[in-house]
Amino acid sequence: AATATATFHKPPPDVCRIIQEGDLSWLSVAFDYGVLPVQAGRFLSWSANGPIGTSHLLPEQLIPTTVRGGLGRQSAIEFKVLTLNAQSLNGKCRYYEDQLDALGINLALFQEVMGGAGACSSRRFLRLSTDSAKHWGVALWVSKKRGILSSNGYPQHVQEEDIQVVFESPRLLILSINAAPCKIIAVSGHCPHNLRKDEAKQFHNDLSYHLGRIKETGIVVVGIDLNGRVPTGIEGVTGGLEHGDPDDNGRAFVVTAELAGIWLPATYQEYCNGTSTTYRQANGAEHRIDYIGIGGCLKVTEISSWVEQAFDTANVNDDHSAVVLDVTGSIGGTGLQKRLHRPRYDTGKMLTEEGKAIIEKELAQYSPPLWEIHPDDHCQHLQDFMHDIMKKHFSLEVGRPKASYIPHEVWKLREGKLGLKRRTRHRKDLSEALLSRAFLQWKTREDYGVLV
Repeated sequence: AATATATFHKPPPDVCRIIQEGDLSWLSVAFDYGVLPVQAGRFLSWSANGPIGTSHLLPEQLIPTTVRGGLGRQSAIEFKVLTLNAQSLNGKCRYYEDQLDALGINLALFQEVMGGAGACSSRRFLRLSTDSAKHWGVALWVSKKRGILSSNGYPQHVQEEDIQVVFESPRLLILSINAAPCKIIAVSGHCPHNLRKDEAKQFHNDLSYHLGRIKETGIVVVGIDLNGRVPTGIEGVTGGLEHGDPDDNGRAFVVTAELAGIWLPATYQEYCNGTSTTYRQANGAEHRIDYIGIGGCLKVTEISSWVEQAFDTANVNDDHSAVVLDVTGSIGGTGLQKRLHRPRYDTGKMLTEEGKAIIEKELAQYSPPLWEIHPDDHCQHLQDFMHDIMKKHFSLEVGRPKASYIPHEVWKLREGKLGLKRRTRHRKDLSEALLSRAFLQWKTREDYGVLV
């Protein structure tokens, strides 16, 4: 360069011609101060590390939905759940049933049952369990007297045909139970110890996969021997009641619970009564490793969690304690359904000369937001502006014919038919009503307005 012998590559001729002949009217945005980082009126300069604000997108903006439906019947829900590492149920079923009845338990979730897979029924409980592979096994018991829950004061009983197995393994049982007035997902799980890392990882993967696929479930109940301590203070999942340092099992389970909309009442000071210790080692160390999680569409109004120390496990090693959750709430009542919002506009009008002129005129009035805001908000700002144009000039008429290939005369005939049905719908049950009133008038000799 100092000897003036250096040569530089020239831009391609096509690029030069485009710059000379192209429409650069878009550069006018540079005169709107703050839209682009223009310096001295001529230079466009920015940095990847420049000040970019946080995204302010709302969930309803990210996934637009519409709501339809009306008010429906609301059901008052009550139920009690117990979870326990039983360390074998052999020879203890009758004794456990007596204690469950005394506590008024609707649903019992057991771990380490050490039995065979299958379903059986006693006089008081419907019992389902997985294969133990000699050492493990989990089980789920439903009360026949109280049902799986009570709805508006009435027990909702469950039969075997109402139950569908979602997943089954020696350490995990996930059931889908159809019980009025909602579907219930019940989970009994026994997570491998932290030292069994591969097995623990597989357990969490199975649990996360199947709970993540559950949609529009009324109630989700999880009873688990986690062999781990969950972190506290996780919004929507755990409260501030600490009990030991969190570990890998606890952190993995909280991630799954957060994704599935499940929370742990025993970790909240205001909902936990008494001690939250569920396991005592031989050396006297105390831990909280057994949990009951609750989720779904249930609106909880009252909830209480406690360790039922009076429950006799009949084990030689009195180390695990039963955990009980008492729930009162409601479900239903709105009848509302959310669907993806798919706006429709008159694309035919957009393609006309008039439509193109409207779009060109409206877009010329667009003023972008400041450069420093987050790209998500930039996109949302432009999207909202475009939808406003479409709604203002290209909206489709409500009640319009949806199939263009059907002649207009056919649509007129259809509207006339539907109009006649609307005007005469009160006569649909007239004959049946008159017959009933006629017999009642004949029976009681009273006047019900029927000429016989």
